[in-house]
Amino acid sequence: MLLSALGTGLAPLYGILQDALAKGHRGPITLVHGSGKPELLYYQDNLQTLMQQHPNFRYHAIVLDNSACVGSCKQGDAEQETLSLLDAARLAETKVYLCGNPGFVQRLRKQTFMKGVRSANIFCDSFVERSVTAS
Repeated sequence: MLLSALGTGLAPLYGILQDALAKGHRGPITLVHGSGKPELLYYQDNLQTLMQQHPNFRYHAIVLDNSACVGSCKQGDAEQETLSLLDAARLAETKVYLCGNPGFVQRLRKQTFMKGVRSANIFCDSFVERSVTAS
């Protein structure tokens, strides 16, 4: 299972992660959470704790600007990090969950499919931020 999110796209994937762990999922679970700035990463402590409690879970915090990186985040591109974490030996059974802005989701959907993940095993949720005005 490979989960990849940008920004607040982490929220639905965090729910999927918690459900999989609660139900005893034994296969490898990898979560990539990307952001432009380290301070926009959230749940890092929770995810680090889950990683310590579940040996099959790995968390990767990726930021474009790591000048103020706290904890275990590293500088890079979330899309490239996600693609680098695909296990070539397990592509046929890997389930990929993508959540974030439409460009990120569309690019990764295509790239993971082109790498060999079955289309039926790629689940996507893209969203666009909207400004809200008080009435």
